Amino acid sequence: MSAFLSRHRLYLLSLGWIAAVFAFLQLFRVFDYGAGRQRFVVLLAIPAVAYGFRRLARPGPRDAAVDARWAREMRLVFIIGATFLALLAGQTFAQARSMKAVHSDQAQGISRALELMRLRANPYGPTTFLQPHDFGHDLTQFESLGCGSVSESRAWVEKAWVERGAALLAPVLPDPPGFGPCEAVFRRLHSMGFRYGPVILAFYAPFVAALWESGFILAHALLMVIGLAFLIPLVKKQTGSLFAASAVGVLLVWTRPMRWEIFIQAHSDLLPTALAFAFYFLRRGERPMLAALAIGLSIGAKPLPGLIWLPLLAREPRALLLAVGVVAASFAPFIAWDPAGFWNNLSYPFLNRYTDSTAVAHYLPPPARKALSLAALGFCAGFGWRWLKKGGARAELDYLLVAHVAVLVSGTVFHNNYLVWLMPLMALVLMEPFRGNPVPPISAPNEGRT
Repeated sequence: MSAFLSRHRLYLLSLGWIAAVFAFLQLFRVFDYGAGRQRFVVLLAIPAVAYGFRRLARPGPRDAAVDARWAREMRLVFIIGATFLALLAGQTFAQARSMKAVHSDQAQGISRALELMRLRANPYGPTTFLQPHDFGHDLTQFESLGCGSVSESRAWVEKAWVERGAALLAPVLPDPPGFGPCEAVFRRLHSMGFRYGPVILAFYAPFVAALWESGFILAHALLMVIGLAFLIPLVKKQTGSLFAASAVGVLLVWTRPMRWEIFIQAHSDLLPTALAFAFYFLRRGERPMLAALAIGLSIGAKPLPGLIWLPLLAREPRALLLAVGVVAASFAPFIAWDPAGFWNNLSYPFLNRYTDSTAVAHYLPPPARKALSLAALGFCAGFGWRWLKKGGARAELDYLLVAHVAVLVSGTVFHNNYLVWLMPLMALVLMEPFRGNPVPPISAPNEGRT
């Protein structure tokens, strides 16, 4: 028995990590709206369990025959999962085509933003309307503060969102209030335009032009096929393990965020997350300029999660400059078009957004909320500095895990589509013990990087 456990230890531990990932994701499904405190605890448990797995599953000699035996079963699980995901994507695509709509407010907002651009309207403009959920929330707050009647605004939004097009360009706002708290809400009602980056508009534009909102399903299916076609052979090459390559595929095709958030809900987090993951492998493959292009496009699509990965270019100043240049180039036309409107809309989720019950911040008074944000920033800075000083893949992964969790726990909302950001990290944790020899510090002047 002890000989079996010794030979199969790494594979059994890997199955344990996969099971832990599935358990975490199930807990986020159970604890959703109204459970921000429980979600906070589950988030903190992720790096703790990852640390335990990484400590127990140390790299070491592997038996090729044992790896091949485990790989056969894991490859079968991956094929079944990929087939199931493909069938689900096909079914969802057919439903979206017949209904001429998808469930996601993100996909609807992007589609309408592209439609407005065809009308030569600025999607980031101060009178552009693309956020019905936030608009409804702020109207409710405006009314609850006794700032005035919002009935005409509610009637308008129900009609305009369905009619689309030019109907969204003339929002019916309540009358300007006369005192402080109402003024803040009224200003927010003028920031209901596009909240994401221009790269995401460029990516979805041909799919929306051809298939309207159902084009999102096709776009995500193509991204998944292309991504897995590159990722699985790359994992096999870096780890020398068919099992590890198949297990990474299993994590991506079987987990709920890919099924529900990407294909059923058609949320738009797959593109920026895939580009961030590509950045990691390009940078580790000694292609810093291509890596910079990837992370610049990721941030140009959505600021997060790309901004969390960007500090990994700290020792590559030319690549860092290129990444910043790519972001600036993608934003520049819209900044020139209306700088105030662009800033107000893009910064809304970070500076002005209300809290909701998916985040622990919803249950904290403002001083405690600020302290949580400062603590999260401190953890990011501390682990980032540790990586800069120490170098190496382990310290790098420590930073990525802590930084992602810190950003999520300190946010004003924590919706389940953000879980897509974590999936590359779950795969990297699984890969780490299969990489073999320890990775030298990246600051070492005469040693190659892996």
